[in-house]
Amino acid sequence: MKHLNIIITLTLVVLISSIGVYFVEDITTPIIDAYNIRQANLAKFEVFPELEATDDISPEEDYDFTGTTITELIIVDGKGYIYSAEFQGFQSIITYMIGIDLDGNLTGYKTLTQGDTPGLGAEIANPDFYPQFIGLSTDDAADGNIDGIGGSTITTGGLIGSLNKVIEFHNVEFEGAVAETPEMRLIRLKEEITEVGATFTDVSSDYDLTNTPITKVEKANDTAVIYTITAEGYYPGILYLVAFDLTTNDIIGFRVIEHSETPSIGDVIDDETFQAQFDDLDQDEVDSIGGSTATVTLGGIKTTLEEVVIFHKAEFQGIVVETEDMKRDRLWLELFPEATEFRDIYRDYTAHHDIEEAYEVYNGAVYLGNLYFVIADGASYSEETYVEFYLGIAADKTFTGFRMWDDNETPGRTNDFYLNEYGDSYTGDNIEEEYIIDDIAGSTLTNNILQGLALDVAVYHIEVYLGLVFARPENKELVDADLRLAYPSASSFNSVYDDYTYDDHIYNIYEALDGSDAVIGYVYYGHAEGYTGAEIEFAWGVDLTGLTQKLAILNDTESWEYAQEWRDYDGSQGYWPDTPWITNFDNVLFSDLLSDPDIDDVANVSTTTENMRIVLEGIAQYHSDESVGGAG
Repeated sequence: MKHLNIIITLTLVVLISSIGVYFVEDITTPIIDAYNIRQANLAKFEVFPELEATDDISPEEDYDFTGTTITELIIVDGKGYIYSAEFQGFQSIITYMIGIDLDGNLTGYKTLTQGDTPGLGAEIANPDFYPQFIGLSTDDAADGNIDGIGGSTITTGGLIGSLNKVIEFHNVEFEGAVAETPEMRLIRLKEEITEVGATFTDVSSDYDLTNTPITKVEKANDTAVIYTITAEGYYPGILYLVAFDLTTNDIIGFRVIEHSETPSIGDVIDDETFQAQFDDLDQDEVDSIGGSTATVTLGGIKTTLEEVVIFHKAEFQGIVVETEDMKRDRLWLELFPEATEFRDIYRDYTAHHDIEEAYEVYNGAVYLGNLYFVIADGASYSEETYVEFYLGIAADKTFTGFRMWDDNETPGRTNDFYLNEYGDSYTGDNIEEEYIIDDIAGSTLTNNILQGLALDVAVYHIEVYLGLVFARPENKELVDADLRLAYPSASSFNSVYDDYTYDDHIYNIYEALDGSDAVIGYVYYGHAEGYTGAEIEFAWGVDLTGLTQKLAILNDTESWEYAQEWRDYDGSQGYWPDTPWITNFDNVLFSDLLSDPDIDDVANVSTTTENMRIVLEGIAQYHSDESVGGAG
């Protein structure tokens, strides 16, 4: 009975509270609405000082605001107009009000509501921001000739874009401007980049546009060609025009048809200063286009435009530009002319720090040899440089040749290395015997590096591929209890190391699974060298976002008795691994370890800590390079 009384009492309390809330809301809602209406009406007098209490300020209902940012229009008879509008700021929808007199000048501005960042976008509601609008012409306002808010480009850009739409509406409805249809605008843009009054002929059906970003090809008076192109910037959906002169084949104009890029950042592609770069631009200087902080947007434009240049050269100049895929196929067949198949075997053998790709080469079922792709440090002493090349080794253990792919050595010094005459000088030399390749005049250092690398590949081919050294050790295993130290929330583990390239510092890689056997992350079982050469074994967990879990040390042979000055470690915690230093690698993103590690070695135990740090950063890089779980 006592319990029943409690239930009845609680029910009555809830019921009474609900009724109370209902009536309070019923009372307060009209008060709040009335306050907002009063504030909005006060704002009308602020943005339109000629407004008088006797003026009719009823909102107009006969206008279509579709395609604008306008939410309300008031026509003040014989005096002017008051607009309310809204736009997306950095963190909120911002509403504002402006007045426009009969001469086409702004009479004032006021922000009505906003929820942007204090000290940044929220400054749009600072009364000090308002006076600049008084007396501003609608043309200047539409062009964005206002002082923005420092550090708030998105909020400022949103306001400028919204003002532009408001004033465009105003000019059409009240200043006699003719509304430009999308069709009219498209013609105008084409004429701006070619010739006013030009005849535009769609010739798209004459060309194969498959696998290009081009959606339309048009000729303008047979003196220019206009391409309509799609690109992805920060957001998908950039559609733009670019015109080529058919006599000089220079680019003569660029205009954006539509986009959704960020105001005042990506939408710089609409600016005249950006577009001017394309006037009489040499087609081979597309990469020089700049002037934007929006690197993603600019990258999307450059990438697609480079593809259009290749298309234009092939179709209108008779120049076939070799793509990277075409170049790669050509070099492979120069090294193995009879090849019909290149089988990727890179993950089947122990990794080599310079060999990036490895293939077995076949003609049908007949094994012809191996193809290796090498990326290594160049010869410069003053800066970091690289060399990249392909090297073929035939089944009879002779070189089939050398082909340079790329380098950034001293300009002009490596040109001869790209010649077939140099690459063919390797052909036929037995990889197990001494061989000497002719030096390139002026590039002895680079030549010596290339020959040394070729020797390294030959040794690798003999010792690793041909099996004089066992190709890949068997994976070492850990019990679930040790793995769970690195990934405490996992229910079970599954080895997947055989799916990835072997690394000397990794014994095994495990999927970490939850109770439903879904993959939630990975555990690396690895090792590093300690102070006396003793092996430090560890397990290290990382989730699918690249966030590490725990770093668990699986042996304790290293001494930390000299690490007393490191952080709060005073020696009382004993020897390795009981030290706070390893927490540097718990709950941290792999990407942060690689971009800004900021982890110091520990004085007096620097061998242990440095070796561990190098190995752990190497695993973070491996995780990305190998795209473990899609990480790359």
